[in-house]
Amino acid sequence: MLIEDGKIIEIAAKASSDVDKVVEGDGLCVSLGWYDTFADFAEPGYGNRETLQSGANAAAAGGYTDVQLMPNTSPPINNRAMVEFITHHSLPVKIHPIGKVNNEKGGLNEMYDMQLGGAVAFSNGDYPVQSSAVLLKALQYLIPTNTPLIQLPGETDLSSNGLMHEGVMSTQLGLPGIPAIAEEMMIVRDLELVRYTGANIHFTGVSTGKGLAMIQAAKAEGLKVTCSTTAYHTFFCDDDLKNYDTVLKVFPPLRTKKDRDAIREAVANGTVDCIASHHIPRHSDEKLCEFDQAAYGMAIIQNTFAVLRSWTNDIEKIVTLLTAARSIFLRSEITIDIGQPARLTLFYPDETYTFTKEMNRSMSINNPFLGKTLTGKVAGTILENQIHLTV
Repeated sequence: MLIEDGKIIEIAAKASSDVDKVVEGDGLCVSLGWYDTFADFAEPGYGNRETLQSGANAAAAGGYTDVQLMPNTSPPINNRAMVEFITHHSLPVKIHPIGKVNNEKGGLNEMYDMQLGGAVAFSNGDYPVQSSAVLLKALQYLIPTNTPLIQLPGETDLSSNGLMHEGVMSTQLGLPGIPAIAEEMMIVRDLELVRYTGANIHFTGVSTGKGLAMIQAAKAEGLKVTCSTTAYHTFFCDDDLKNYDTVLKVFPPLRTKKDRDAIREAVANGTVDCIASHHIPRHSDEKLCEFDQAAYGMAIIQNTFAVLRSWTNDIEKIVTLLTAARSIFLRSEITIDIGQPARLTLFYPDETYTFTKEMNRSMSINNPFLGKTLTGKVAGTILENQIHLTV
């Protein structure tokens, strides 16, 4: 594959002309650049956790060429100036801001103006839209442009004091639970509003088998609904919290083994459209504390591919899950073909390695895979004229 001025100009067994740089390796694979739908780079406002630069470095090391950023910064991404502040940075990944749906008074933010500035979707990030009236207005507002609204499903009235999944393990550990119905009730409500409006919604971080079944039925009905889950929800379950490991405290919480297996099945059968990293960096002080005081979230954007690779050998399926979001949110297709932009991910699907602190590009270390042996290593990315190699 010959790349010149950021575009693919030739695909052949051997390049027909001299080149300035060669990237090659035994067993090296290439795919379309991976696209993350939901991550937090913490800037502005929380530079002790992450910055746009460090988050982008971690994303590129994880194989991503594109990342959608949650709006939960300080100040939040709630106007066009903030959207343009995020996009006007030279980084090793392409940043796509998610605009915040509503303001502190409950009214809608200027979503159309944010779209003009570069917002590709709208969400309240890690605090989902609770008001049915606000969500209805937001969905109706976005109909003309068919822009997705992203919901992280969770009914706070049913889960506000919860720390982990409500079940046998939470009882054994003596921790208040977040019931599955808190997630499922919001999915039911939001699907009804989509049915009423004909708008476009994307559920992210879906963690229960019943929730996925409802989404699958809504798709069969023809509603405009897509969904993503996280790699860590396909790997861990609530049993893994038996030692009160705060790194595993996430929202939506890790559910039962049955739910985890249902998520894997939904990934395999296409109910899950894409994988979202839900990369949420935290300062060590926010995790090295009692479980009830610890903040939610994992800084895991570098490990998504390897985590999926840990339980499936279907490399083509994994790559599809890591690239599908581009068509959902940008409504455009990039292919590996002559004349197309070079937006590529390079990886070794079968290479085994230990993920060390030295390899970690995030400022935060709330990553459960530090020091662990993984299979599936990212070699780097090519973002048009930029080459970022990790090995």
